Amino acid sequence: MGWTRPIPVEKADIKIGNQYYTCTYSGPIRVTVIKIFHDTKSVLVKVKSKNAAPLCEV
Repeated sequence: MGWTRPIPVEKADIKIGNQYYTCTYSGPIRVTVIKIFHDTKSVLVKVKSKNAAPLCEV
């Protein structure tokens, strides 16, 4: 298994409820899109991985 360059998805092509893969420091994880914020370039996702944890400040 080798390194694969991520493929960007256009914002117009992202659908709520669809699953996508993204990269983290711990490796690729699967996420489900919950909400799309149209005023910014961000989406709210549900992470489907036990290895991933949200970033938090200490």
